[in-house]
Amino acid sequence: MDADRIVRVRYFDRQFLRPQDFSDEQAYHVAMRRRHNVAGHSWGILHGLDLTADGGPLAVQPGLAVDGYGREVVVIERMTVPPLPPAPLTGEIAYDIWLIYDRAGSDTAPTGYGACGSEATAYYRWLELPRLLITAADDAVDANQPPQVPPGDLEFGPERTAPEETMPWPVLLGRVRRTTGSGLAIDRSGRRYAGLVAASVAHPRGDARIDLGAAADTDPTRFAVRADSNTDPLFDIAATGTATVHGNLAVNGELRIEQGALEFPVQAAQSTPAEASAKAPMDAAQPWQVYGAQSGTQRELRVELPSGAANALVIGTWSADKATFTPCLTVRGDNTVTVHGNLTVQGNLSAPATAALAPSAAVQSLATGALLSGIGGAAGVAARLYRPQGTTASASVVATALAADPELLQQVAAQLKQGYGATAGTLAQHLTGEG
Repeated sequence: MDADRIVRVRYFDRQFLRPQDFSDEQAYHVAMRRRHNVAGHSWGILHGLDLTADGGPLAVQPGLAVDGYGREVVVIERMTVPPLPPAPLTGEIAYDIWLIYDRAGSDTAPTGYGACGSEATAYYRWLELPRLLITAADDAVDANQPPQVPPGDLEFGPERTAPEETMPWPVLLGRVRRTTGSGLAIDRSGRRYAGLVAASVAHPRGDARIDLGAAADTDPTRFAVRADSNTDPLFDIAATGTATVHGNLAVNGELRIEQGALEFPVQAAQSTPAEASAKAPMDAAQPWQVYGAQSGTQRELRVELPSGAANALVIGTWSADKATFTPCLTVRGDNTVTVHGNLTVQGNLSAPATAALAPSAAVQSLATGALLSGIGGAAGVAARLYRPQGTTASASVVATALAADPELLQQVAAQLKQGYGATAGTLAQHLTGEG
């Protein structure tokens, strides 16, 4: 078969067939299968081929690998690894175990069917078999760039014809360490497994698909999961490394964020309240959620609780001594906020301004009686309930109350005239500056 052309045998009636024709026929199918292995897959271990030493000699278990030339390497039955040199008196010794494709002649021709002349002793079959390569362990050796492979073949493509056994391509099975008195230790971390080369992987029913790589030069997506071929992605990863979940995300376990932040973005401010509400609704209930919200130019980060005192957001610490959780701040669904401990305010503590409410008639009557009882020195109910702590402070309170309420001032003047004439005269002299 030509190495620089893709040709196959053409059969016709009464054709005279030579051994080369059958060899070319077989070589065509072998080469095309290997091209498929290289083009549609990355090379490595497909199944099995585990290194074991369970109470016996080191061995390779049955399995299958494809090397970088697309050649299948099959281990049909347990394969014993040749004895390794003993460990030194101190320290350890380590070896890398590789698997290589090999081919050898096998089975002599039955009597009467052998070749003539120089081919008389030729084998009747080709035997494809695995072979082991054992090398001294070297951390500088990369399993993706195995020894004995020419640098120009490391990116071997399907347009080339794979060689036979003359060109080895080792596949690493693992590293074996031997220490005196400790037996064998097997390190499987360097094994390379075969992969799939594809732009997408779809389920046979068409209800799920994984897309790999960008759909266009301007597409930043490198990985996407879709529910079917026509929907937007449910999950994707951009070239920048940003992973995005489009929809709800349920985490059954711990969610840990290291060297990053948890962001709750909201839409940019809209030109009208209606547009803002359409982008980031503010009226829909979202209990037990933390989310960003926006209405007009107002942007909020919300922690929403269901209504009711039984629902609470609690911030606290774990007490190692008491082996219990100790709350520091509790916010309940009935709009109650409780600080468990000291509250330190570094700045201003302010409350919104409120308008004073006009006192009712009963309150005014009580205030007037209390004021007059205080002025006259009578021991009324109000005087007994409230005893001023300082003359200056009491006078200031009375003056403020009278100045703020003209109707109360008129009532006090009337009461003084009717029942406390002497007191009213004394007060008049003080007001005119004559007393």
